[in-house]
Amino acid sequence: MNRRSWLSLVLASSASTALLPRALRAMAPPGDGMGPGLFFDPADLARIRHNYQHHPEFAEFRQSHVEFDYAGQAAWMDTIRHNDQLMTMRPLRMLAEDLAFIALMTGEPQAERLAKRAVREIMKFDRWDFFLDGDDPIAVQRASHATVSVALVIDLLGDRVSADERRQWIKIMWERGTTPCFRTVEDIRHPQTVKGWRFDPESTFFEYRPGSRTDQNRRPEITFNTNLRAVPASALMIGTLAYELEFGANETTRRYREMGVWGMDAFRDFFQDDGSYEEEVNYANYTATHLVQAVIAMRRHSDTDLTDLIDWDAFTDFLYHMTMRTEADPYGVINWGDSGLTPDTVHTAKRTGLATWIAGETGNVLAQGFARKHGGQRDLWSAMWFDERVPAELPPNRHELWVSDLDRVVARTGYEAEHLVVALRSGPPANHEHADRNSLIVKCYGQELITDPLRPAYSYSDPAWRMRLTEGHSAVLIDGRGHEHHNGVEGTNASRSFARVVSHESNDTFARVVSDATQPYRLVDTDIELVRRSVGVLYHLPAVIVVDRVTKWQGASTVQARFFGYNWDGALDLSADEGGFMIRRPGAVLQARVFSSTPITCKTGEMDVLGEQARIHPFVDVKSEPTTDLTLVTIMALAANRGDLPRVTGGAEDAGFTVTIGGQRVRIEGEEIQFG
Repeated sequence: MNRRSWLSLVLASSASTALLPRALRAMAPPGDGMGPGLFFDPADLARIRHNYQHHPEFAEFRQSHVEFDYAGQAAWMDTIRHNDQLMTMRPLRMLAEDLAFIALMTGEPQAERLAKRAVREIMKFDRWDFFLDGDDPIAVQRASHATVSVALVIDLLGDRVSADERRQWIKIMWERGTTPCFRTVEDIRHPQTVKGWRFDPESTFFEYRPGSRTDQNRRPEITFNTNLRAVPASALMIGTLAYELEFGANETTRRYREMGVWGMDAFRDFFQDDGSYEEEVNYANYTATHLVQAVIAMRRHSDTDLTDLIDWDAFTDFLYHMTMRTEADPYGVINWGDSGLTPDTVHTAKRTGLATWIAGETGNVLAQGFARKHGGQRDLWSAMWFDERVPAELPPNRHELWVSDLDRVVARTGYEAEHLVVALRSGPPANHEHADRNSLIVKCYGQELITDPLRPAYSYSDPAWRMRLTEGHSAVLIDGRGHEHHNGVEGTNASRSFARVVSHESNDTFARVVSDATQPYRLVDTDIELVRRSVGVLYHLPAVIVVDRVTKWQGASTVQARFFGYNWDGALDLSADEGGFMIRRPGAVLQARVFSSTPITCKTGEMDVLGEQARIHPFVDVKSEPTTDLTLVTIMALAANRGDLPRVTGGAEDAGFTVTIGGQRVRIEGEEIQFG
């Protein structure tokens, strides 16, 4: 739905009869008294208050404010160390934002007082980030976020903050937030002028991460096309506009604006035509949200409009393609790289704000549906941007194969927890990637059955960092080694490993795709000739066929196809025998039969580097004897109960394999999967 057709809609107001909780309803908000309106038009305040006070979408959000622990947060602020940017700045600036919003919505005097105190605590930090360029403060994350937060609080509290204090905040923000943001983007733009990025030795950073001696020599270049460029660039624009609105424009602010536009504008190339983004979906949401915050401020207070940085309808489609709901995580995503959330942080999912803005900006009803069902918690951004006139719709559940512009592959039968999702990580390298080319994820019946590691260690000094390597993924090892990946000394940056989809086909019955990952494996062993993985999906059974083709030029090698099971909750039953393996989760079972051109064994194992946490990541290794030419076929039948599993029969036949899965004939010749 385009904006013109949306504007032509005549929609009734929400029929909700939800009332503002008694504890908040008793307070009559004072006069609007808003600031300059960087992030929304003050004329929209009545609409925002109405949504917040009455719309059922925000019932839990309102209730969290009723239950807010003012005394506890005040006591916590008594303990703040003003060089603890790593652990303190984020909760402090989020506290300031939330309390300022409560004050604007309800007039709660405790919220106003504590919001001001939170900002005053931010002002006590001599440096707002734990990064330096030489001896100059820069803004990678903490200072960027704090800059936006201070500008937002000024917007929300308005004349509840005295003119003198507001000017003081903006001056300090300019010095400790906006200017470091400028230096950061300038360093990314002109890395040859960088003195040397480093962690601030006066920060508490090394108290928490004593082994994080990350090499920063190439960090500005590495940051060029990542989320950590978008964040300071967007904050630079917001901080500069806030300063100009208070003190007027000058040559420095014009220079800062130009730098901010440069930092933001390149993202029209980094986001693909189909909306996808190489750092995967959660980082895409994070990046785009920061860009939108700046876009809105620029559109309201400058003559520059970057709304078209991203195709927002395509981006909405990307959000849906990457959803993977399970019973354990109703807001789950396909976890490539560092994209997913561990079970203890599932409740923190907040991807509603951007989708809500897209819905209001473009009239995209699917974006509204995404925010309602898949985005997680509502927050102040979604409350500010919510337009109830846009209806919420969801895409139909159907059998489909998606191959992104970045060669990520997802086959699915729908978007609910019970539906089948099969994901294959092909494509080029990216920031926050793992050594995961041709790795596999399978989810069905509400359970993740074949999984990818969730948030392994970021620091190379942690032994669990090895989970980022191929050995920590449902992929292929050759002679016990995976494909090329760096050693982590420069952080979580991109490797040199490229895979590509060489063919794909789909209809309502099946999907098949072939991905070539020869290049990254040859970077480890030049004797490797070919590494390809073919994946076939039979939607209706359901069943998944995986064919691994590995050939060598001369020397024989063993090959392992490794499959990890999901066991964060300890509810996995993983077993193997000479003919295959079985993965059982509550309410779901996967039975695999294995066929090979070379004798194989199937054994379960764990990652010894993880110590007591090894039980979370058990796996099955399907391992061949040494060979120069291997075709390894893994047939996975899925069902809610073991008794309902599709029967698998067949085996080697005429220089290939012919199997029948639940009555469906499948022929495998080399890497080709033929149905029927």
